[in-house]
Amino acid sequence: MYKNISNKLFALGLLAIFLLILSIPASFAQSDDVIPDSSNDVAVADTTMPSDVENVQAVSKDGVITISWDVATDDTEVTGYKIYYGDQSVMTDGGTYSNGFVDVGNRLSYDFKDLEDGKTYYFAVTAYDEAGNESENYSNEVSATFHSGTSSGDTQAPTVVKAEALDKYDVLVTFSEAVKLPEEHPESAFSIVEDSTKVGLDVLSASMNPEDDSQKTVLLTTSTQTKDTNYILTAGIEIKDLNGNPIESGTSDTAMFVGSGDEPANFHSADDNNSDTEAPQLVSVTPIDSTHIKVKFSEDVQFDVPTKNDFAITKADDINSLLKIVNTEAGLDDSEITLITDPQEAVAYNLVVVGGVKDKAGNEIDPVKNATVFTGIASSEVNDDTQNADNNNNNDQLSNQNDNADVTAPEDATNFMAKLVNTIVKLSWVASANSDGDLANYVLYKSKDGVKYDEGILIGPDKESFDLSDLTPGLKYFFKLTAKDSAGNESKGVVTSMTLPGTGPEMIFLLGASLGAGGLLRKRKKNIRK
Repeated sequence: MYKNISNKLFALGLLAIFLLILSIPASFAQSDDVIPDSSNDVAVADTTMPSDVENVQAVSKDGVITISWDVATDDTEVTGYKIYYGDQSVMTDGGTYSNGFVDVGNRLSYDFKDLEDGKTYYFAVTAYDEAGNESENYSNEVSATFHSGTSSGDTQAPTVVKAEALDKYDVLVTFSEAVKLPEEHPESAFSIVEDSTKVGLDVLSASMNPEDDSQKTVLLTTSTQTKDTNYILTAGIEIKDLNGNPIESGTSDTAMFVGSGDEPANFHSADDNNSDTEAPQLVSVTPIDSTHIKVKFSEDVQFDVPTKNDFAITKADDINSLLKIVNTEAGLDDSEITLITDPQEAVAYNLVVVGGVKDKAGNEIDPVKNATVFTGIASSEVNDDTQNADNNNNNDQLSNQNDNADVTAPEDATNFMAKLVNTIVKLSWVASANSDGDLANYVLYKSKDGVKYDEGILIGPDKESFDLSDLTPGLKYFFKLTAKDSAGNESKGVVTSMTLPGTGPEMIFLLGASLGAGGLLRKRKKNIRK
C-alpha cells in the first residue's frame, strides 16, 4: 500500500516539474546565456597574414628622416604598420634590427626625429591586422643618414673637380669634398666616353684612394686608353658626400681628361722576378658583320699559335652546335683581336676563351671567368653570281664597316627589383629608353657572390618581368640585367639582390595550422629584400 502511494507521489512530482518548465517565458529561454545548439555557426580565427609592404622609401632632411610606403592588403583589414630600424643592415635569415620597432598605427608615413647625428640607419616595414597577424617578411630595406640640422647643416652636393689619367689603365678623380662610394659595384657609378666618337671606355673597378686621408679622390681602373685621346668622365648620383648629399646630375658631375699611353708604375716585364700576377679579363664581344667578331680584353695580350684555337663559340641553346672560327686578325691595338667565322645566324651565341691568351707578363686568362653571350648577325642573302665578287671586295668592305660599325649599347633598364612570391623570385624593371631603336634582347645573369655570373639568359626585348625558380633556400643571389642591340653591343647592366628564406612558405602554413592561430606564430622575417 505504501509502495503504491509512493509511486503516485513520484509521478505527481514529475508532472509538476514538467508543467513548471512549460511556464518559463520564451524571452528567458532565448537569452544569451543559453549554450547554442551544435548546428549554430562558430567563429573561425583569422590566421591570414597581411601582404608584405612594398615601395618603402627614406628621405633625410635636416632634423628628420621620413619613411613612407604603399598600402598593404589583407583578407580582412590592415589595422597598422611597424617600422623596424637599427644602425646595421639586416641581411641574414631571422635577423633583427638593433633598435626594435615603432608601431605607427594605420598610416603610410612616419618621421624619425630623435636619432644620432651623422649616423646611417636602416629601415624595414611590416603590416598587421586586427587579429595580430603580421606580414611574413620585412619590406625592402632602405637607409638614410640622420642630420640634426645643428652640427652640420650641409646640403651642398659634391662636384667633380677634375680627372686625370695616371697611366693607360688608371684614372684619378678628385671631388670637391669627401665622398663615399656605393657598397656594391661602385664602378657602375662612373661612365667614360671618347669626346669625339662617344665610344665608351669600360670602367672595370672603382675604389677610394688609400693615400688620400681627405677622402676626396677615387681611383678608377679602365680598359686600355688611347693615348692623347680626350675622354669625358661622368659621376653618377650613387656617389654621395659624408652627409648623404648625392652628386647632382648635369651639375658639375663631369670632367675631361687625356688618355695616357704609359704603363702603370708597378708594371713589370714577363722576365722580371717581380712580374705582374693579375690575369687579363674579357671585356666585350662585338659582332662587326656576319663573319667578323671583335673581342676586347682589359689589357694588352699575346696569343699562342694558332690563335683561333684559343676561342670556342657555340649556340646558347645548343652547346653542341659550334660556330667555326676560320681565322683571326689583329685589332686596333694589342688589347683587341678580330675572329673570322663561318656565317653567323641572328641567334644567341656563347663565346668562351678556352686558353692560351696571356698578358705581356705571361699571366694566362682564366677560362672559367671569361665567357659571355652575344647575338650573331645573319648574312644578307645574295645570288651565286655576285657571291664571288663580294668575296673579292671583302677586305675593303670590312674596313668601311669597321669605320661605321655600331659600338653604342642600348641604355640600361631602370628600377630593377626582385620580389619573392611563394617560392618564385619575380624580377621586374622599367624598359630601356632604347634611344637608337635597336634593342634586340635583355640578358639576365645570376650570381651567388656578385662577382662571377652565369652565362646569362636571353629573355627578349619586349619583356619587363621574369620569374625564376629552382633556387637554393637560404642563399643570397645577385641578379644582373643588361640590354643588347642587334650589333651585339651590351650595356653594363643593373644589379639587384635577394636573400632567399631558409624554409618555404609551406612550412609557415603548417606551423600556423598546428597552433590554430597565425597570431601566435613567432615571425622569422625570413626574406630580406634589398
